[in-house]
Amino acid sequence: MLFCSFIFPSKIDKGYKALEVYNYFEAKRLFQQSFKKDVLASGYGLATIYSRNDNPFYNLDSAYRYAKKLNAFYAASDAKRRAELKKFSIDSLAIISLQKKIDSLEFDYSKKQHSLVAYQKFIEQHKTALQLNEAIEQRNQLAYELAKSEGTLSAFQQFIDSYPNSKQALAAKKDFDRKLYLSETKENKLDQFAKFVREYPTNPFAQIAQDSVYAKETVNKTADEYLNFIKNYPKNKHLKDAWKALYQLSTLDFTANAISEFVKK
Repeated sequence: MLFCSFIFPSKIDKGYKALEVYNYFEAKRLFQQSFKKDVLASGYGLATIYSRNDNPFYNLDSAYRYAKKLNAFYAASDAKRRAELKKFSIDSLAIISLQKKIDSLEFDYSKKQHSLVAYQKFIEQHKTALQLNEAIEQRNQLAYELAKSEGTLSAFQQFIDSYPNSKQALAAKKDFDRKLYLSETKENKLDQFAKFVREYPTNPFAQIAQDSVYAKETVNKTADEYLNFIKNYPKNKHLKDAWKALYQLSTLDFTANAISEFVKK
C-alpha cells in the first residue's frame, strides 16, 4: 500500500512545528516514528532534515534515499491526500525542488572530492539531475588525466574501454598508438620497425615505421640496397621511390646496354 490516510496527524504536525524552529532532534524522532504509516509527509520531512547542513544529521545519502521515494508515492495519492499534504507545503513542485536541491548539493560534494568514485556515484544515483552531463564530462576528463599521468599502454586502453563515447576517447587512442610505437621500436632497429609495420598496419605510426625501414635499408644508397628493398618490402609506401633510385643508378651512362640490364632486374 503506497499511502494511507493521515493516521498520525499529531506527530506529523508536531514534527513540522519542530522543524520550523530548527528542533531537528525532535522533528527527526517524530518523522521516523511516523514514517511507515505516512511515507510522504514523514519522508519529505526527513529528506529536508538530512539535506540541511545546519544540524548533526546532515547526510546527503540519507536525504537522497528518502527523497527518491516521494515521487511514486505522491503520484499514487488521491486528491484528498494531496489536500492534506498542502498544510505542510508538500506538492509535486515542492518534491521536485527538494530533489533538485539534493542533486545540486551532491554534485558540489562530488566536485569537491574530485575523484572517479565520487563522480561515478553521482552519475549512477542522480540520473535525472540537471548536472548529470557535467558530472559525466568531469569524470571522463579526470579519468583521461589519470591515464596520461600513468602513461602506460594498459592505462590508455582501460580508458578507451571504459569511456568509448567520451570526448577524450580519440585523444586517448592517439596516445595509445604513439606509446605502442615508441615501446615497440625503442631500440631503433630495422627489424623492430619492420615488425611493427607487419603487426600493426593500421596504426598511424606504421607510416613512420615504413619511413624508417626505407631509410635503414638504403642507408648507403647503392643499387644493391634498393634492389633488396624492392624484393623484401613490396608493400612499402616507398617502393616507387626505390625503383626510381635504382633506375637512376643503373642507367647513369644512359646507354642501351645499361637500360637493358635494368629491365632484366
